[in-house]
Amino acid sequence: MNFEKIAQYNYLFFENQVIEQEVNKNNSFFETILNRGEFLKEGKIIFDDPMDMEAVRTPYDLCLAHLLESPNGDPEWCYMVSRNGYLVDLGILFAYTKDEVYFELWKKLLFTFIDWQEKSPHVWRSLDVGLRLNNWMKSFVYFSDLEHRLSANEKKQLKEAVLKQIIFLKDHFPTKNYLSNWGVLAVTGILATSQLLPGLVSSEVEKWGWTTLTEAFKLQFFDDGIHWEQSPLYHHQVLMCAWQLWLNSIYLALPFSQEIEHILRRGIQSSIYYCDQKYYLLPLHDSDAVDFTYVYNLYSLSGFLEIEIEQNPGVFYVGNKIKRQKRKPLPSLFRTGESGFLAYKDSNVYLTLFNGRHGSGHGHASLGSLTFTYQGNTIITDPGRYTYQEKSLRVHLKEEFSHSSLIIDEIPLTRITSSWTYESMAEPLYHRSIENKEQVIFEVGWKGRFNGKLVIFKRKIIYFKLFTVLIIVNTSECIGDHFLTTRYQLDEKIIPELDGRGIYLTGSPFVLQHSTESMPSINDKIGSKKYNEKNSYKELTFQQKFQDELLSYEYLYPKGKILIEKIDCYQNNQTNFCPDIFYFGLRLTHLAGKYSNEYYHSARDTYLGDKLYLSECGRLLYGKDKLYVKR
Repeated sequence: MNFEKIAQYNYLFFENQVIEQEVNKNNSFFETILNRGEFLKEGKIIFDDPMDMEAVRTPYDLCLAHLLESPNGDPEWCYMVSRNGYLVDLGILFAYTKDEVYFELWKKLLFTFIDWQEKSPHVWRSLDVGLRLNNWMKSFVYFSDLEHRLSANEKKQLKEAVLKQIIFLKDHFPTKNYLSNWGVLAVTGILATSQLLPGLVSSEVEKWGWTTLTEAFKLQFFDDGIHWEQSPLYHHQVLMCAWQLWLNSIYLALPFSQEIEHILRRGIQSSIYYCDQKYYLLPLHDSDAVDFTYVYNLYSLSGFLEIEIEQNPGVFYVGNKIKRQKRKPLPSLFRTGESGFLAYKDSNVYLTLFNGRHGSGHGHASLGSLTFTYQGNTIITDPGRYTYQEKSLRVHLKEEFSHSSLIIDEIPLTRITSSWTYESMAEPLYHRSIENKEQVIFEVGWKGRFNGKLVIFKRKIIYFKLFTVLIIVNTSECIGDHFLTTRYQLDEKIIPELDGRGIYLTGSPFVLQHSTESMPSINDKIGSKKYNEKNSYKELTFQQKFQDELLSYEYLYPKGKILIEKIDCYQNNQTNFCPDIFYFGLRLTHLAGKYSNEYYHSARDTYLGDKLYLSECGRLLYGKDKLYVKR
């Protein structure tokens, strides 16, 4: 085995670092790694890194016999252990403390695992083998003289273990893995090995690896940079494995595919819309609402993003070699494309709406579901995933009942039969997002069937920037007599209080108001901000009867700062006000300022009588949306 590249990498990685300064500047983050190291010293392990796909904050004995049967009953624990991510922690701790105990523990755990790995089937999933090789290679970089720290027998043992895993990954790559995060995580393990240990991977396998990764990347990312599985956590997992190859190529002066780098850059830039102002991850589909600051920081330190983070915890993974060029900040509005993920984020508001294809089994029944965060504090949320085991809560958190969307007669359009299987699925029809000086507008539609009847939903969200007001307009169509339920899943810190038609969202500065005919209720719900953990929260629902079609709306506004009034409209040459579905208006008045907006909405075209409408205050109206601004 040739360790020259590893020594070169280590030298350049630490060349521009003053270790004590980096630790002091990022002490709180470094403490979390130290804490995991202390557990490892005691023979225990926890999984509390934000990138841990199946987190477990409860410490368990790091006994390899547990890989035969999980200590907490969840086989995901076994898979997490088999990825050997703890070796990267020990490498960092050794490099930044110079405490030999961490190297000795690193070596002990590495070779104990190698000796034991044939005994458990949980060790040999291609996903985990690829991540294991990735983690081995990353951990090697933190030891400048690794070649001299290993005996000849240990080098032989390590070489045999690496080659066995490379052969396994090459021989166990089904065609379906081109369209799977498994495929990317597996093949990047091979390529990382070829970069750090030249000559160990044959040229034929290396060429296959780069070709396969290129094809997988081209296939798996939509034109707007969103990963097809539509899960922020797995989006980052795929990006991070490819990013590590890119980083290796920078330190080792190796060529890197421009095609992969282009997709990688676009994916990283789109990921900034997957977190709030405090860099907490959006828990869309199978993701957790966890602090991703260090991940976004390492993207920034490596020049892929232009963001300001007070501390730089990503330095422990990136080093200081890369000179960053000043880049233009990304726009507040996400330029959505094929994915159907819509987002807007400025310094105050983070708003998302999902209306894309379901993606993989990690997808939830969340068409038309929105989230809303104000100044880094979540108001309307997604309740998470909890577990991958076949449990009722797992299935419930995937259902339409657990998302901030619409449902008719309490019969879901996407029907879930188990943790990974489905009986039926709703279909997205269209999505659109625009921004102008006054507003941000999201517009989506989707359809499905129940009891042989076609259901069509249309949802429009209008955000008024100057007022910090959201108006959510819903159009529901289904032949016959039905009732609509509109759901809002509230963050656990938000306590709703009913007061007439207004619901005070205590714990936030907002009031949520609903159209006159809707009947509100508050329900107790269980969610999961992080895998294996539960939290209680409140759900707001609004129910309304209708025949054939219905227009309903809600609006969210800052309490005591904004006055919102209904404006009735009528068709030209008619004396009675028309139904809201043809035209209605809302007047927004800023109580502290001398300005107001009048917004008018039409959900249906007119084929009987005049197409011209008027508001009760004399506005002439035609078209889907009209906005009048008064300063």
